[in-house]
Amino acid sequence: MKKILDGKVAFITGAASGIGRGLCKGFAELGSDVVLADINEDGAQEVLSEVEGLGQKGLVVKCDVTDYDSVQSSVEAAVSEFNKIDMLVNNAGYSKLKPIVKLKVGEFQDILKINVIGVYNVTHAMVPHMDKQGGGAIVSTGSTAAIMAMPKWSAYAMSKSSLLAFTRCLGEELKRNKITVNSLMPTMVDTPLLRQGMSDEEIKKLEPMVPADLVPYFAFFGTRKARRMTGVNVNVENIERVLGMMTDLHEEEQKDKISFRDVKDVVKDKMKSSDYRNMAESRRLIDFLFSQR
Repeated sequence: MKKILDGKVAFITGAASGIGRGLCKGFAELGSDVVLADINEDGAQEVLSEVEGLGQKGLVVKCDVTDYDSVQSSVEAAVSEFNKIDMLVNNAGYSKLKPIVKLKVGEFQDILKINVIGVYNVTHAMVPHMDKQGGGAIVSTGSTAAIMAMPKWSAYAMSKSSLLAFTRCLGEELKRNKITVNSLMPTMVDTPLLRQGMSDEEIKKLEPMVPADLVPYFAFFGTRKARRMTGVNVNVENIERVLGMMTDLHEEEQKDKISFRDVKDVVKDKMKSSDYRNMAESRRLIDFLFSQR
């Protein structure tokens, strides 16, 4: 992929591991400088070495997303260092995958503090800076757990469900400020969170995505092509299905440049109406991902 984020600065929470670590490295490969925000400062420093090894600038900020003072200090340090933040990735997340009778109330509250209050805190601290600089992009790491029924995931699903309304409402609110707000909802991603209590064999059976697979999805929102897409909760699993539908086109319909328009009839025929509407909302992202294949 070309240096599509050249000259950009991304502020990524939960940068020390999992999806956040993958995004920091992936964004650096695409030309972006990176602010690595995490409560695990030592882990973030390790990722910083990889970012700098790719020729990009990085800054580690010790950030507890549940503590607004910590968040505000981290955002101010990042703006002071880079003079701007083009993109905020609300990625820090936490869960305990347990039946409700075994999940302690304190554990549930910790899930909400990080996955809900944390997203609000960082977004709240970042928006004034983006507004002052004339715009920006906010992307949150959601989950299809918010729209699927899975045992042991109820507390996590409840926390991620909050992003659905937050994304739509804030996307509408910040349109005139030229700040886009979207979320990406993958299903299974091979991260330490997913591996809680699971063997390698169980993980293999799930066939999860890996963090690097998500880099193009997140990176898209830092490009000019994403400026008219806001307030959308993107179902990543369904987009992967759409990208695979190019093989369903008749041979004479297949060409070097495929877009959503080329496959929309197939998509409409194979997906539920609600899923099709979400894919139509995500068409600019789909066109971008087609162009990268």
